[in-house]
Amino acid sequence: MSSIRCVAIILPALAFSLISLSGCIRPHKVPITQGNIVNRKDFNLLELGMTKDQIEYLIGRPILIEPFDNSRWEYVYLGFIGNRAPVKRKMILEFDGNRLVKIDGNILQNQTSEEQGDNDEEDEESEAEDQ
Repeated sequence: MSSIRCVAIILPALAFSLISLSGCIRPHKVPITQGNIVNRKDFNLLELGMTKDQIEYLIGRPILIEPFDNSRWEYVYLGFIGNRAPVKRKMILEFDGNRLVKIDGNILQNQTSEEQGDNDEEDEESEAEDQ
């Protein structure tokens, strides 16, 4: 009789423990990135007056070139990491002929502090190499 009583106590306690702990375990969510990954380092490479070829060499092809007016290039990035709010960045380059005349967008405002820290370290390393 005592073994039945023991099982009657242990089994519900074990079931309760397993159900409680299952809420603590979250599956891994793969980061999803779409678009051009452009960061502060890439942004700092751009200078007004650069040609389209120079920009394409430095940071790659834009994700969007307007089909009827190729004087505007858009670099768009969208990233989903776990349950965090999506990261959205956009950089718009405008050209007069083949020369860059305007840089616009929110590329620096939407970087997380972690990404800015990574980029600051890269900037410090490149400055040390330059000296």
